[in-house]
Amino acid sequence: MADRLEILQELDTETSSKHAKYARLAALLLGAIKTDRWPPVKKLPTEQELARVTPYSLGTVQRAMRTLVASVFVVRRQGAGGFVAVPKKSRVIYGVFAFG
Repeated sequence: MADRLEILQELDTETSSKHAKYARLAALLLGAIKTDRWPPVKKLPTEQELARVTPYSLGTVQRAMRTLVASVFVVRRQGAGGFVAVPKKSRVIYGVFAFG
């Protein structure tokens, strides 16, 4: 769990912007995903963990995560949490870990 949260400490969580808070957080998390700081099939921090270590409320974190799920960058497994989705072109490589 600690390594999942360490990445967040490196992210720039600047809160002054014209964009909505959830959109800024979603962009920060997506940046960590796209740069492989959180690689495919990596378990993500819980929404409660994200709310605790970022300047965002739980509601903002939940909306940001819903945005990433809707954009197919994150998948959720009931009882297991959220995971970075495997890019479509890589799904064959990951075999049983393919999401979607």
